[in-house]
Amino acid sequence: MRRARGKDSGRWHRIDLAIVVIAAGIVYASLARPGRIDCSRALSGLLRESVHLSGSDLIGNVFAYLLLGGALGLAWGKRSGSAPLGAQLRAGLSAVALCALLSLSMEAAQACMSGRVSSGIDLINNTLGAATGWLCARYLAPLWPHVASSLVPTARQQRMLAVVALAALAWLAARSAPWLPRLELHAARARAVEMAHMMGALTVPQPASLARDATQFLALALGLTLPWQARWPAAVAIALAVGSALAASLVVARPALGYTAWWALPVAGLVAIGLSGMAVRLRGVIILIAALAAVLMFELRPGTGPTSVFSWRVLVLHGNAISGMQTAAFFVWFGMTFAAAGRVVGGPMWLWVALSPVLLGTLEWLQTFTPGRTPDLSPPVLGCAGAALAAGLLSSSKTLSSYTHRP
Repeated sequence: MRRARGKDSGRWHRIDLAIVVIAAGIVYASLARPGRIDCSRALSGLLRESVHLSGSDLIGNVFAYLLLGGALGLAWGKRSGSAPLGAQLRAGLSAVALCALLSLSMEAAQACMSGRVSSGIDLINNTLGAATGWLCARYLAPLWPHVASSLVPTARQQRMLAVVALAALAWLAARSAPWLPRLELHAARARAVEMAHMMGALTVPQPASLARDATQFLALALGLTLPWQARWPAAVAIALAVGSALAASLVVARPALGYTAWWALPVAGLVAIGLSGMAVRLRGVIILIAALAAVLMFELRPGTGPTSVFSWRVLVLHGNAISGMQTAAFFVWFGMTFAAAGRVVGGPMWLWVALSPVLLGTLEWLQTFTPGRTPDLSPPVLGCAGAALAAGLLSSSKTLSSYTHRP
């Protein structure tokens, strides 16, 4: 890919590591479940899958390459600066072509696997995702500093705001799958009336479900207070998150936010607003405790079936794509929240990044004693990825002054 030659053009950036990780994840997801290898009919089967695809296939194929295209756009932008329009167009076309070539190679490999099928629609969706990611990285991401500077005064607070906002989006993605809205006013009204009746009847939620939701929501809501010391902007951020989550549960086809969420989410939001006046370090400690409690109850909840041995494979994308991305989003949320809270509590960032997979790996091992669960490497890997992303966005400075500064 061509790029402008500047003083920063030869440096290795964290985003380069992200490109490698995302590409490796795409290769793994594309080549998992290979079945029997037979390339004798590869040409006749290349890109020949039926066009009848599910919504989960479309979302999965677009999203994976959107991340790759976005990472390529950010990496090129760090090296090129404000390049001429012609150079930007050439770089964008080169990046999208590389992503399309990767997608084509994966589809060609799948044509040789009895457990996979090769699809031209997948190739188109992958290419569109890469192009969308590149455009977002090049033309939407640069707007963030201008938006964030109107909300928080310092660069480090702006980075923290980016981390907690991305973590909140990951949590919302995890709790609102399958993300296919059903824009029917009568259906949304009926669901709202049903929830209002249940709350009006003061039906007592199941304690385990209530505790699991309450700890998640408290970690989410209190995390949104970290960029600010004043209470009112934190209250606005929490209100937006709560409103978005409840609105999503009214319009998506199969909402994951159930009855307990309609109780726990507003209450946790109010508690977080009340705690937002505390010292930022103390808020970080409470977030760590709430996030650990939430992931503990999520990981060790009993399932239906026998106990399983630990698998040293990453199984998150085996099976339903929507369920896999939902699981991935939850553990990315945990990793980002854990690292952000650890950042304000104190200590080196590498320690919090390392602790995330260690804790999740321990919980996965404990699943070998929990009926109906499938312990594997997915949560530690995804949690570490989220924590590493947060660490990359945050400053390496050890002082808390930038977070507690009052303009």
